[in-house]
Amino acid sequence: MKEITSSYKILFFGLFLLMTIVATFLSYYILFNSPINLFEVDLWGDGDARVAYFVILGLNGFMIHRFIKECAFIRIEKKHLYLSNPIFPFLRKRISWSELDFFITVDEQSRYRTNEAIWIIKDGKIIKRFSSLFYSNYKELKKNIPIKNKGKRPYHFFDQLIILLGFKKIYK
Repeated sequence: MKEITSSYKILFFGLFLLMTIVATFLSYYILFNSPINLFEVDLWGDGDARVAYFVILGLNGFMIHRFIKECAFIRIEKKHLYLSNPIFPFLRKRISWSELDFFITVDEQSRYRTNEAIWIIKDGKIIKRFSSLFYSNYKELKKNIPIKNKGKRPYHFFDQLIILLGFKKIYK
């Protein structure tokens, strides 16, 4: 097995980064420049404003979390899997292959196409997910993963969502 590093499809990475930046700036604008300014509203007394602000902050936090979690440079070595975020390089993770159980492939559907993705599993939970949508050398990455491949699983969109959110575990 050789050491391999992932390479992004620039278009999809750029779109994901742009969506995250736009969501962040829209949230900032709404929170600080709207007629119901964050500093002028009594959040504890006005329930509607409180709900609106928590929804805005929650969606923005979700977008940033997804960006940090999903966008990673992947380096596959003989004993370890290395993950590092391209925008926040201090967010790194090293995972030993011996700690992981197996991986499966899943067809993830978007609006117009289906993309194959690899889900790396430990104790029934997805540790890392990477898709052919984001990585140009996806097939080479898949070929060099040194843990057991449990094959392709046919999950429906809603089942995938429940699994990705961590409400359902994957076994064998």
